[in-house]
Amino acid sequence: MPISESDPRVFFASERTLLAWVRTGIAIIGVGLVVSRFGLFLHFAGASHGEAKGIDQQGAVASGVLGVIFVLVGSAAILISAIQHHRFLRTLSGPDLPPAYSRMVSVVLAMLVSALGIALAAYLLATQPRLDPERGTLESGSRRVVSPAGWVEISRPLGRVPRSV
Repeated sequence: MPISESDPRVFFASERTLLAWVRTGIAIIGVGLVVSRFGLFLHFAGASHGEAKGIDQQGAVASGVLGVIFVLVGSAAILISAIQHHRFLRTLSGPDLPPAYSRMVSVVLAMLVSALGIALAAYLLATQPRLDPERGTLESGSRRVVSPAGWVEISRPLGRVPRSV
């Protein structure tokens, strides 16, 4: 079977490669989110069993930082692959491009996912608890998360509590 002059298979192969990189980047971002929150989970699990001193509190902070790095690497992978795909599209001749098909949808999607990944990294950094070396506890903003005795303290209001009659 002879190949015609118009062969959009090259374009579609490139688009499949881009979308594979987007899937890979999303998987790396997901791993980063799990790693970021897993150290905090272990810290609270140990604190609820009275083992706050046995759980390495610096590990919770390190886990958060490592998770943010994973999220940023996943976002960078998506962004770089979108840029590479766009550069490749500019080298294709007219017969290799499919007619009446939007060539930029996949690039815009990849850029959007990458931007959302960067926003997730910023959110994780903003909500990441920090180790207070003086007290030996994790601090989250202005409220105390875990006291030295291992009790979880919540200083924000929980809302109205209905009065019993």
